Amino acid sequence: MVWSDPTHDATGYIEQRSTAGGPFVTIQTLSAVQTKATDLTEVAGVIYTYRVIAVNAAGQSAPSNEASCLHYVRVILPPSSSDLTAKAVSSREIDLHWVNNAGHILSIQVWRRTANTTNCVLLTSLSPTATFYADTHLPSNTAFFYRIVVVNTSHVSSTWSNRAVAWTLR
Repeated sequence: MVWSDPTHDATGYIEQRSTAGGPFVTIQTLSAVQTKATDLTEVAGVIYTYRVIAVNAAGQSAPSNEASCLHYVRVILPPSSSDLTAKAVSSREIDLHWVNNAGHILSIQVWRRTANTTNCVLLTSLSPTATFYADTHLPSNTAFFYRIVVVNTSHVSSTWSNRAVAWTLR
């Protein structure tokens, strides 16, 4: 929020905020040289209304005009894993390998589907540093399709990785 002091006699300012039409509360007191303020306590998706009161030796001015805003948060997706490969190592196991491109993540999710289904199902969630998973106890001579999703510490998911396909051996 930015304002000006047309009389140049303020010794300080009081910034006030109202939420959802409620009463105004003081959120910070500022010196006379400050004519802008940032509210670091805003919550995303809430409409706030602000006003300023000038202070000098004579007391407080009437509140300024009010200004409202909606605070939003820009969501940044974590980078997805890449170079996912699937290789059958037996009639009951397929090994997956991928490149982990993300930092500060919560988990890596492995998703799988078979040739006769259309939707992937969550197979497992792995540690944030994982780059390998052995899918075991599979039926033989069956095709499986895999994808990886990265989940960051804000619980935001990446886009799908590339798809990897493998057939268990006979």
